[in-house]
Amino acid sequence: MNPLNIAHRGNSCSAPENTLAAFASAAAAGAAMIETDLQLCADGSIVLIHDSTLDRTAGRHGRVAELASAELRSADAGSWFSSEFAGERIPGLEDLAKFAADEPELRWLLEFKGEWTPDQAGTAAQILRDAGIAGRCVLQSFSRNTVQSLHEAAPDIGRGLLVTGPPENGREALLLEFLAETESSYCNPHGGVLRESPSLVPVLQAAGIKVLAWTLNEPWQWEEAANAGVDGIITDRPAELAVWAGPAA
Repeated sequence: MNPLNIAHRGNSCSAPENTLAAFASAAAAGAAMIETDLQLCADGSIVLIHDSTLDRTAGRHGRVAELASAELRSADAGSWFSSEFAGERIPGLEDLAKFAADEPELRWLLEFKGEWTPDQAGTAAQILRDAGIAGRCVLQSFSRNTVQSLHEAAPDIGRGLLVTGPPENGREALLLEFLAETESSYCNPHGGVLRESPSLVPVLQAAGIKVLAWTLNEPWQWEEAANAGVDGIITDRPAELAVWAGPAA
């Protein structure tokens, strides 16, 4: 079976990342799942943006954590990418929920950036539940504290830990212990980990943990990941990955 085709920040090679336009493009490209980034802004609202500032993707200065939702949502998140997308907005989590409700086949991989308390994580989870899409979501973070918050606030929604490298000194047991403690069903490594630690994928999968590798944009990387047995490939090029993978079995 082919690994799941997961569009990184939407179809981010064809539309401005983490926008509704990128999500629509990913759906049209054949992605089975869309990855996007969640951040808290100054008033506690949740917006979809990767960077901690607006400089790169919204054409103005300012830190996400220091701006209110209205200020963030008035920014132009499309012109940096192409004039075709001028006026594209930074979505809120509620916007994603509405979009997802109209795309029932799509799944969502939601990265919680930084440190979230259980109360903050619970707010996000409730938006997903209210929209009826919680069952199609996986919640992930690089922060172990945030994964613990997600476990406490949203035990009913799948969750995972992002990792940048293999367990130090072969400490797979400690990684598995954390995943078990937080009832995490995913562990999502950087693609280079597949090469550095070829035993990691089978060890995780033997424990019932799924593996989604990021961010792989070249056919040789897709081949390497597929041969390693990963459950999903996160890519900026979902249309090309769909063609490479061919029809689903």
